[in-house]
Amino acid sequence: ELNAQLAQLKKKEGAIKQSIKDKQAQAKKFQKQIDDIIAEEIRKANERAAKEAKGKANTNTKSDKMALTPSEKVLSTTFSANKGKLPWPVERGVVSSSFGKHASAVSDQVTVTNNGIDIATTENAVAQCVFEGVVVSVVKPSATNIGVIIRHGDYFTVYSQLDEVCVNRGDKVKTKQTIGKVHTDRTEGKTEIHFELRRGTETLNPSQWLAK
Repeated sequence: ELNAQLAQLKKKEGAIKQSIKDKQAQAKKFQKQIDDIIAEEIRKANERAAKEAKGKANTNTKSDKMALTPSEKVLSTTFSANKGKLPWPVERGVVSSSFGKHASAVSDQVTVTNNGIDIATTENAVAQCVFEGVVVSVVKPSATNIGVIIRHGDYFTVYSQLDEVCVNRGDKVKTKQTIGKVHTDRTEGKTEIHFELRRGTETLNPSQWLAK
């Protein structure tokens, strides 16, 4: 009987590891989409700046740094000044997976790399924008996952694991404006939003920016 139970546990552990691998593959695909979208935003901004500067030698359209308009510079500076004071992307919740490389919460034998944070929240929770900005993309990395990328000057916030969204590319959004509904995984019985913060191509730890 003990041998049978052990075999069952090993089978379950294998299924969990496979599930984690599948989710990591989906996350990797989504990260590639985010990287491409942000790189394109930087390219377009720098191309616009080059045209305005009429091809001055010091303007590099392939730079990782983003050229900003005067109003975008103000927005970026204001965003930066709110480090540690930004509202959370959901009204209530707890961080269920932290930023960076660490052991999986499911199995300490599996390592995960998180480019943002995951926040466990309540069923039917809505996602909200943490700062005013412009929606640059709405993407769907999987059948049960919609992501929204919002630009704030040269900062970008990413909200994913959404069931539905109520914004479109090009929309101007305000702080705490609802952007969608957080997905609930019925199999695992949890509701989580994935949230990322970038400055240009640099990945930042959102926990250092959100209000304590």
